[in-house]
Order: sequence, then structure tokens, then C-alpha cells
Amino acid sequence: MALINHSCDPNVDWWFIDENGESEELRANKDIKVGEEITASYISSLDILIENKQQRQAKLNNWILDCKCSKCEGPEDASLDTLKKEIKSLLKPQTQIPSSPFVWKNSAKHQEKIVDAILTITKKPTAAFFYEFKLLASIGHLTRNPRLVDKGMTLFKECVDNENFIANSKDYENQEKS
Repeated sequence: MALINHSCDPNVDWWFIDENGESEELRANKDIKVGEEITASYISSLDILIENKQQRQAKLNNWILDCKCSKCEGPEDASLDTLKKEIKSLLKPQTQIPSSPFVWKNSAKHQEKIVDAILTITKKPTAAFFYEFKLLASIGHLTRNPRLVDKGMTLFKECVDNENFIANSKDYENQEKS
């Protein structure tokens, strides 16, 4: 698997297929034509979503990779720049440790904004962002906000159902129980 080339618009993803994270496999995330190169991303889904070409390339330099995918070679959609900056600002570590209901509620608002921005850009929930959906449900629990729990769990479930990954299914079941 280490010989698979990088793309910021990959056609496969690496997924852990057991609860221990010891076994992983490649899964197609879109139709792959006969003879088409198999590509995966060597940077995170969030980086691909919110960073520009130069920022992504800087991270790829650590891998000694030069990305020539359609996303990096084509024009960038400047209409999403404000939304991407908002996600970046929301992802910065918070200065307050969530120890009071006010701080937890503020964290919940941040997480919902991140999820909404991801959905605006991606147009639908994708497994690449299941963790953000799961986190929204968890923070919804902590803030006693059933709307956020339902929203996060619905998006998390859609990812699990669409992708059918054993580890994520178990994760969803555990989240549902809590």
C-alpha cells in the first residue's frame, strides 16, 4: 500500500477494519475505471477540504511528493474561501478547558459550525468526516442538547451505512448506547 501515489482527489481511502486498528484495507470512494491509477491521500481530509494548493503542497513536501491531481492543477473555488477560513478558526485549540456548561455550549456551537461548513462544501456526509459528526453527537450529550445529538448521530449513521466499515459500525453502536 505504501506504493500508492497521492492525490488530493483520491479514489481510495485507507480504513481500519478491526476494532484494534491493527488491520487496514483500501476501499474505493468512487468508481474507478479500468486502467485508472489507484490514488490515496497522504494528508488529512480536513487539510484537503480547507487548505489551498500551496498549503497542501507544503504538507506533501514532508513525503517528498509533488501533487499534480486535478484539484491542485485546476483553479481553486474562491467562493469557499470565507467558509474555509471559518473552519480553520474554529479548529484552533480553545483557550478555555470545558469545565462549565457555558464553555461546553460554546464548544457545541463551534462543532456544529464545523459540521455545517463541511456539509456545505462536500454537499453530503462522507466517511472522511465521520469523526466530526461523532464529536457533534458527543458534545450534544454533554450539553444536554437532543437536537445536536440527533444531528450528529444521523450524520454518523449515514456514513456508517454508506461505507459499511466494521470498526465504524462498532464505534456507532457504542456511541448509540451512550
